[in-house]
Amino acid sequence: MCILFAATYPERTDSLILVSSYAKRIPSEDYPWAPSSENRAKEIAETERNFGDPDALPAYLAPSRMHDEAFRIATARYLRLSSSPRAAAHILEMNTQIDTTRVLPSIHVPTLCIYREHDADVNVEEGRWIAARIEGSKLVVLPGSDHVLNGDDWSEIADEIEEFVTGHRTGTAPDRVLATVLFTDIVGSTRIAAAMGDSAWRELLYRHNAVVRAQVETYRGRVVGYTGRWCPRDIRWSRTSDRRRAIDQQGLGSSWPRGSIWSPHRRGGGRWRQRCRDCRSHRRSYLSPGEIG
Repeated sequence: MCILFAATYPERTDSLILVSSYAKRIPSEDYPWAPSSENRAKEIAETERNFGDPDALPAYLAPSRMHDEAFRIATARYLRLSSSPRAAAHILEMNTQIDTTRVLPSIHVPTLCIYREHDADVNVEEGRWIAARIEGSKLVVLPGSDHVLNGDDWSEIADEIEEFVTGHRTGTAPDRVLATVLFTDIVGSTRIAAAMGDSAWRELLYRHNAVVRAQVETYRGRVVGYTGRWCPRDIRWSRTSDRRRAIDQQGLGSSWPRGSIWSPHRRGGGRWRQRCRDCRSHRRSYLSPGEIG
């Protein structure tokens, strides 16, 4: 469909990207890589019988990831959501009759062809054949045998597409940053809550959380969460002292020690809360109410 659209409507097509695509699915003397009619019929029958079964996925989809149960389950779910088994079989039958070989020379838009060297479903020679017939096309052959986009080297495909579309690669962003974990701990919270009553205690917590959140967000920090009576925050370490003093000046009518630590953290990691617990345990050993450490 994309090949036909690009050839028919070049004025409406910015570029064409083909990933593990074929020109036709009936073999001929000049295109011997297509499966035989018997193999194609067998594939269609198996599709209608096993489509969406995580234990019966075709091995050629992603040989490098077939050992990964989570991948198989996710792929099977994707297939089930995309089509019914019978509809998927009918699509294969329809695709068998499609022949774009004569359309390829009519394509005059920037074209990128990406293939994996040992793809068992679409032979890399099909990619070379297609690219040779599209004027000015770029052929990229990557190592590996996975047919689907999200195989082991999906990032390489994404990089090639990004460079083709935008003219550059952004590269991989670092996933570790130097950051500070700031926490506040309300001293004697059990005693204070009992003396104030539930309503007043909830109001104090609400005011406290609102003040801290505002200060953290002022310096582009991120609130990690609220756990019991202490509240971890992730903020820029160079601004931590300023933010802690600003929190002190809000006059919430309660005193608590505040602590912070700074160290490399992995973005999106799950160790923030443990860091806060470590910090809290250490700081409480020597901090008094109202002190900053």
